[in-house]
Amino acid sequence: MSRLLTAIILITTVCPLPTALGDAPPRLRPDDAGLRAQRDEAPRLRGGKMFSLNPANRLEWNPPASLLERSVILSYGGYWTFVPKEAILAVPPTFSKRIANAPTGTLIPWPQFYARNRGWIHPQRVTLTEARGEAPLAEAVVELHRSLGRVVVAVLHGGPISVLPCPESSSNTPSSHTQKK
Repeated sequence: MSRLLTAIILITTVCPLPTALGDAPPRLRPDDAGLRAQRDEAPRLRGGKMFSLNPANRLEWNPPASLLERSVILSYGGYWTFVPKEAILAVPPTFSKRIANAPTGTLIPWPQFYARNRGWIHPQRVTLTEARGEAPLAEAVVELHRSLGRVVVAVLHGGPISVLPCPESSSNTPSSHTQKK
């Protein structure tokens, strides 16, 4: 026991522990006026956009549209789900009535809805570059959508995802090969 105590005393005298403040001089705490000035000048993140409390530095902030306004409602058999508008790649005329204008029935998540409706929904796997619109969908895939006779939904990692139009090729965009009502 005495050897351990001697070793601890020896180590602390030879190698002193660093202090929390180091050699920096102490700072004064800011007063209310100083805190308000710092708060007003610091930019903040709201709704994905930077804004400032200072009216001179404020940016316009528009709240996003509701989730249902940005989605397409798929409905069948008393159940419904929603997917992003740009996720629907093809709708044959025989299934156009399953694209609902308003939700009716019971809301269920996409995986459950797809499991109940595998017969008329075809999930089309897309890459992230295709979803971003950086690469067009393959022409063979677009032709498959036209001849499949099922509602085609773009998915990434099992979930529906919007497919933005590719600026290089307008013939492969989802809007050009989607059949509307």
